[in-house]
Amino acid sequence: MHDVEQIYAILINLDSLAGKLATPSIATHSQKVENLRTLCEEMKELCEKRDIEGYMRKNLEFHTTIFRSSDNAWIVKILENLHSHTNRFI
Repeated sequence: MHDVEQIYAILINLDSLAGKLATPSIATHSQKVENLRTLCEEMKELCEKRDIEGYMRKNLEFHTTIFRSSDNAWIVKILENLHSHTNRFI
Protein backbone atom coordinates (compact mmCIF):
# COMPACT_ATOMS: atom_id res chain seq x y z
CA MET A 1 0.00 0.00 0.00
CA HIS A 2 2.92 2.29 0.69
CA ASP A 3 4.03 1.98 -2.97
CA VAL A 4 0.60 3.09 -4.17
CA GLU A 5 0.69 6.17 -1.96
CA GLN A 6 4.16 7.09 -3.20
CA ILE A 7 3.23 6.59 -6.84
CA TYR A 8 0.04 8.65 -6.52
CA ALA A 9 1.95 11.48 -4.81
CA ILE A 10 4.17 11.66 -7.90
CA LEU A 11 1.27 11.19 -10.34
CA ILE A 12 -0.70 14.06 -8.84
CA ASN A 13 2.16 16.47 -9.34
CA LEU A 14 3.30 15.26 -12.77
CA ASP A 15 -0.26 15.08 -14.11
CA SER A 16 -0.74 18.65 -12.97
CA LEU A 17 2.46 19.79 -14.69
CA ALA A 18 1.54 17.86 -17.85
CA GLY A 19 -1.88 19.54 -17.83
CA LYS A 20 -0.31 22.97 -17.60
CA LEU A 21 2.07 22.19 -20.46
CA ALA A 22 -0.68 20.63 -22.57
CA THR A 23 -3.23 23.42 -22.16
CA PRO A 24 -2.02 25.60 -25.07
CA SER A 25 -1.94 22.61 -27.42
CA ILE A 26 -5.34 21.30 -26.37
CA ALA A 27 -6.97 24.74 -26.36
CA THR A 28 -6.04 25.32 -30.00
CA HIS A 29 -7.26 21.91 -31.22
CA SER A 30 -11.03 21.62 -31.06
CA GLN A 31 -10.85 17.88 -31.78
CA LYS A 32 -8.76 17.31 -28.63
CA VAL A 33 -11.20 19.36 -26.57
CA GLU A 34 -14.14 17.40 -27.97
CA ASN A 35 -12.36 14.10 -27.34
CA LEU A 36 -11.80 15.05 -23.69
CA ARG A 37 -15.45 16.08 -23.32
CA THR A 38 -16.57 12.78 -24.79
CA LEU A 39 -14.30 10.85 -22.46
CA CYS A 40 -15.74 12.75 -19.47
CA GLU A 41 -19.28 11.86 -20.54
CA GLU A 42 -18.32 8.22 -21.04
CA MET A 43 -16.66 8.11 -17.61
CA LYS A 44 -19.80 9.60 -16.04
CA GLU A 45 -21.98 6.93 -17.67
CA LEU A 46 -19.60 4.15 -16.65
CA CYS A 47 -19.55 5.47 -13.10
CA GLU A 48 -23.36 5.47 -12.98
CA LYS A 49 -23.33 1.86 -14.24
CA ARG A 50 -20.68 1.02 -11.63
CA ASP A 51 -18.44 -0.32 -14.41
CA ILE A 52 -15.12 0.15 -12.65
CA GLU A 53 -12.98 -1.52 -15.32
CA GLY A 54 -14.55 0.52 -18.10
CA TYR A 55 -14.19 3.69 -16.05
CA MET A 56 -10.51 2.99 -15.37
CA ARG A 57 -9.83 2.44 -19.09
CA LYS A 58 -11.51 5.71 -20.06
CA ASN A 59 -9.81 7.55 -17.20
CA LEU A 60 -6.41 6.37 -18.38
CA GLU A 61 -7.29 7.40 -21.95
CA PHE A 62 -8.32 10.84 -20.64
CA HIS A 63 -5.07 11.36 -18.76
CA THR A 64 -2.98 9.92 -21.59
CA THR A 65 -4.55 12.35 -24.04
CA ILE A 66 -3.56 15.21 -21.78
CA PHE A 67 -0.02 14.20 -20.96
CA ARG A 68 0.79 13.26 -24.54
CA SER A 69 -0.33 16.75 -25.53
CA SER A 70 2.31 18.23 -23.23
CA ASP A 71 4.95 17.79 -25.96
CA ASN A 72 7.38 16.69 -23.25
CA ALA A 73 8.80 13.26 -24.02
CA TRP A 74 10.16 12.80 -20.49
CA ILE A 75 6.83 13.47 -18.82
CA VAL A 76 5.16 11.07 -21.25
CA LYS A 77 7.67 8.28 -20.50
CA ILE A 78 7.49 8.77 -16.75
CA LEU A 79 3.69 9.00 -16.61
CA GLU A 80 3.21 5.97 -18.86
CA ASN A 81 5.52 4.03 -16.56
CA LEU A 82 3.74 5.19 -13.39
CA HIS A 83 0.27 4.56 -14.81
CA SER A 84 1.30 1.02 -15.77
CA HIS A 85 2.24 0.40 -12.14
CA THR A 86 -1.00 1.81 -10.75
CA ASN A 87 -3.00 -0.44 -13.08
CA ARG A 88 -1.37 -3.46 -11.45
CA PHE A 89 -2.60 -2.35 -8.04
CA ILE A 90 -6.14 -1.73 -9.24
